[in-house]
Amino acid sequence: MKERKIVEYVVIVKSTPERLDDLVNVHLTDDWQPLGGVSTLVKPNGDTYFIQALVKYEEPQEEEL
Repeated sequence: MKERKIVEYVVIVKSTPERLDDLVNVHLTDDWQPLGGVSTLVKPNGDTYFIQALVKYEEPQEEEL
């Protein structure tokens, strides 16, 4: 199987898992796919952020279908 080429990359950062879920789900309907799992960042002041990378892959060529 040929490796797919990433053509777009975005990182989403939200303050709650629910807000992250909502925005990731919106992106999934537009052909974005998660890359890796969810990461968290806890700042020294206690603020917590949830982070997800998403990618879009190059469309397969006809001979690959």
